[in-house]
Amino acid sequence: MSFSAINNGDGGLAVRTVLNNIITHLNGLGLGIEFSDDNEAWHYPWVSGDIYMRLSADFGETWTDGIYLNYADVLDGYVEKEAGSRLITATEIALLEAITGSEGSVFEIDLPADTTIAGRVLNATEGTDYPTGWVLESGDNPANLNITHGLGRRISNVNVFYLVSGTEYRQLINFNNAYTGITSPDTNNIVIEGLTTIQKAIKIFIVFA
Repeated sequence: MSFSAINNGDGGLAVRTVLNNIITHLNGLGLGIEFSDDNEAWHYPWVSGDIYMRLSADFGETWTDGIYLNYADVLDGYVEKEAGSRLITATEIALLEAITGSEGSVFEIDLPADTTIAGRVLNATEGTDYPTGWVLESGDNPANLNITHGLGRRISNVNVFYLVSGTEYRQLINFNNAYTGITSPDTNNIVIEGLTTIQKAIKIFIVFA
């Protein structure tokens, strides 16, 4: 649905101008939302009994698939209830994350000590030292770490820690001895420029927006 401009009112011209600027901005976004109790018949606004919603970015010309909202029912259907167990498969976890928006925003990379980034990456294990499906490699500049994550998200922050001893880690200084720069060529790739050359195992924490 779109919003209509305000042509009169007690607030006066100045207030109407501000409100109309906001309305113009909202209309430019083209947003729409509808609800349903059966994922077939859609309406707005939400009413009691609705357990699906769908979204539009072009005022209803096209819509997303129905999104199931009844989180309690999902848990009841997907969590095993046998004595004391609450086992959820990877597929079910992905489903719950999609429904609740609980996908993680902070990811950890553990790289062993080595004299080069290529050596660190070579001795790191996918799924153990960094997330499954990610690709780590030394860049065209061997001082850079290229990361392909495939999440379709922009990076927000990167912090690097080095192993002091045992389980103790100390943070390095961003844009100093941790790394010299961060670039995000697109929503699926990161380049950590001038990654630390400290001869210690390191942890890299990547935060996504």
